[in-house]
Amino acid sequence: MSQLKNPITLTPPIRGFPEYGYPLSILFSRDDKFWPWLYHNYIMVVFNKKNNSFHHACYDWMHLTEGVFKYNYLYMPKYILNKPMLIINILKEVLRHGGYIIGTFNEYYIPQRKAYNSYNFDHEYMIYGYSSNQSFNVIGYTDKKLYESTSVTCNEYLNALKNTNFDAKNITISSLTINEEFKPVFNLDKCIMFVNDYIYCYSNNYKYNVDDYYFGIDALKFLINYLDSVVKENKFIDIRNFYFLWEHKKLMVNRIEFLIKNNIILNNLNIYEKYKDNLHISASLKNLAIKYNQVKNRTILIKMQQYIETIIREEIKMLSYLQNDLLVYKILKSTDCYE
Repeated sequence: MSQLKNPITLTPPIRGFPEYGYPLSILFSRDDKFWPWLYHNYIMVVFNKKNNSFHHACYDWMHLTEGVFKYNYLYMPKYILNKPMLIINILKEVLRHGGYIIGTFNEYYIPQRKAYNSYNFDHEYMIYGYSSNQSFNVIGYTDKKLYESTSVTCNEYLNALKNTNFDAKNITISSLTINEEFKPVFNLDKCIMFVNDYIYCYSNNYKYNVDDYYFGIDALKFLINYLDSVVKENKFIDIRNFYFLWEHKKLMVNRIEFLIKNNIILNNLNIYEKYKDNLHISASLKNLAIKYNQVKNRTILIKMQQYIETIIREEIKMLSYLQNDLLVYKILKSTDCYE
C-alpha cells in the first residue's frame, strides 16, 4: 500500500460537531477563498429536545445542493466486507482522485476513540488518506477530546463497518470531492434570510420536526431550561453545547467584521463591539461548564443562566439592527458583485 494524504486542516472555523468540521476541514485546507461564502452560512441554530443538543440548523447537508462538493455513495450489502481487498481498493481509488470518504462506523473497534473496547457507539468518520503500513488516515474527536488525525488499520476499519448498526444488512460509504467549478462568494439574500429566521425562530427552511426542536433565539432560551434539567437529573453538562455556542459567536464576530469592511453594513450602535462582548461571555460559559462538571456547584449554573440571558438580550437588539442594515444595503445597491 503506497502513501497518500489529501489536504485537510485540523483547525476549520467550526468543528464542534463532525458534520460541520469534516466539510470545512476540506474546504479550508487550501486557502482562504471560502471565507466570504462561509459568512452567509452557519447562522441558524436549533436545540434538539430529545437529546439536549444545541447545534447549527442543517439547511444543506454537506453543501451538496449549493454545489460545493461532488457527492457519490456506495450502498452495498454487508457481506461484501468479507472481500476486504475489494473495499480497500475502491476507497484507495476514490482517495487517489482527490476524494474524501465519509460514513458511520462503530467506534468500539477504533483505537483512540472514547468508546474503544468499552461500548458500542456508531459515529461519523472521514478518511482523507492511506499509508504504506496498511492503514487509513482519519480525522475526528479522540479519547482526549481533541479534533485530531489518527491512523486506523484496514482490519480495524472493516470490523468497525461490519459491526455498525447490528440489525442492518447494508452499509453506505460516501465520497466527497471539491467541485472546482463552484465559486465561493457571499450571498446577501441568504444572509438576510438566515438572520431573519434566527431572530423570529422560523422553521420553514429546515427539514426538522417542529415538535422536536427549538429554533433560533428560542434555541438559546432553551439552554437555560437545559441547565435546570442538569440539576434535576443530577447529570453532567454536555460541553459540546457551550463549545458550539462559543464557535457560533466567534463566527458572528468574524461575519460582522467582514460586512463592515466591505461596506455592506455600518457599525451603528457598535454592533461589532457588542458581539465581541457576547463572544467573551460565551467563552466564560464554556469554562464554567467545565468547572461545573468538576465541582457540581449550583451557583455556577445560576451564573451561566444569567450569562445566557445577557447574550439573548443583546443579540435580539444587535441582530435587529444588522437585519435592517442588510435590507437597506440590498435596496440601495445592486448585489451583482456577490452573485
